[in-house]
Amino acid sequence: MQSDLIDDELFVSHFANIQPNLVPDKIGFKDDFSIFHINARSLNFKMGQLELLLSEINVPFSCIVISETWFSHDTFLGAYNLLDYQLFCSSRPKGNGGGVAVYVNKKFEARVEAVRLEGSDSLLVHIGKGGREVCSLLAVYRSPSFGVPAFLRDLPQCLASLPSFSFVVGDLNIDLNTQNNPENFVFNYCDILSKYGYFNTIHSPTRVGDSKSSILDHILTNQPRKKFRTCTVDSDISDHFPICIAFQLYTQTKALLDSAQATYTKTNFKQLHENLESKDWSVVYNETEPNQAFDTFITNFQATISESSKVCQVKRHKSRVASFKKPWMSDELNALSRKRKKLHDNCKLQPFNTKLHEQYRAFRNFVSAKIAETRNAHFKTEFTNCKDNQVRRWRFIKKVLNRNEKTENCDIRLKSENDTLLENPLQVSEAFNEYFTTIGSNLANQLPRPLTTFDSYFDRDSLFTSTRFDFYEIETHDILPVIDSLDVKKATGFDNIPARAIKENKIIIAPILMFLINLIIQTSVFPDCL
Repeated sequence: MQSDLIDDELFVSHFANIQPNLVPDKIGFKDDFSIFHINARSLNFKMGQLELLLSEINVPFSCIVISETWFSHDTFLGAYNLLDYQLFCSSRPKGNGGGVAVYVNKKFEARVEAVRLEGSDSLLVHIGKGGREVCSLLAVYRSPSFGVPAFLRDLPQCLASLPSFSFVVGDLNIDLNTQNNPENFVFNYCDILSKYGYFNTIHSPTRVGDSKSSILDHILTNQPRKKFRTCTVDSDISDHFPICIAFQLYTQTKALLDSAQATYTKTNFKQLHENLESKDWSVVYNETEPNQAFDTFITNFQATISESSKVCQVKRHKSRVASFKKPWMSDELNALSRKRKKLHDNCKLQPFNTKLHEQYRAFRNFVSAKIAETRNAHFKTEFTNCKDNQVRRWRFIKKVLNRNEKTENCDIRLKSENDTLLENPLQVSEAFNEYFTTIGSNLANQLPRPLTTFDSYFDRDSLFTSTRFDFYEIETHDILPVIDSLDVKKATGFDNIPARAIKENKIIIAPILMFLINLIIQTSVFPDCL
């Protein structure tokens, strides 16, 4: 499979007029907003297989929705991060099973809202870019053990509250395959969708059994006029097929995505040294007032850096999903995965061949165990290689957990002083802010009032006869060690002058800094820009 194309054999198109060899072009996932959904039945056991599947599909999905994560409130979410994605989860307050998770590509902005939908696990994510809302996504998993009538009673109010461009994605366990004998609640469900302007975009079976095929996984939307492209991924990770949808972004939103971080400034430090060396710094030395002298120095330094820099375009790679490809994904695993898929296809063609089905189940379990074994062995080897270096060890742990950046969401609860449980992140942060901004005054108010004042401790006779303190002017040798101590990896300050520009040109800069600092000492004026 080529890295920049979708594997045709993985996809079942929902449009009869699209030939299989045209699916990669017609689906258009690579340039549009796309959503991927799978019922994982325990992400803990399927994480490695999911990563291998996403690597095989090789599409930079905008959102990845997981039903039946089987997470609990004690689950460490860092172990399930995907590089370049934000993770949002909703799990059951008690017990195991159920749960939904939504991965949102970090090129989008996302905020989460809690939604009540009886008999289901749900999570509403609002997705935007550059202040413009793209769409809202409601991830839902309805367990078949919960009654459908209670779910349908809450569904109308939920759909009515969603924004004008929304998706409802998940395993709803309501079979929309008209070839099966539909229950009465299926008609009620379809009536509710029609009343609130929603329709299902998935028309091929998402769960295939020995006796019947069902459409249990749905992608609903309230935009009937928009052109959507959908497909079902033929995978045996779960007993449900993954489903996908894509649509074209608004021109303005797409322009924001294309322009985001499209350029960067690159400084030629060799040229900078030559420019600084030939620069006439007399304009700084002629100043007699520190404020003006410092402003002149900063302005000239910034201008010289600009003259020595150029704006470069960010190179766009053909494949934008390299993050799905992991070092442990060997050619052997890919070959085993392809063989497993062929056995799965043969089982579908021969549903009553029990011997073939037993052979497939045994091989499927073998491949799952092999993926877990290879993944764990890779992590163990990498961890052992850096056991003698604490910096490398923590760097490896962060890499494994994709924790190079701060976690986007965290589940924090706080009990306030009046025993009220705070779960909203804004309320929790406000409570922390209120506590730490008032703790000083609160403690001070509890201290007993002293009978004496502070000035009673001073010896007034010696108060104005103490030893005099003087500043002395500095030399360049006082400045050079300070410049040498600068860390070039640190971010620039308010002046946008990198530490490397100062450090590599210290011989030129040090005399100017000496003049400026001595000017401050002579005039007793500290520059406003500092």
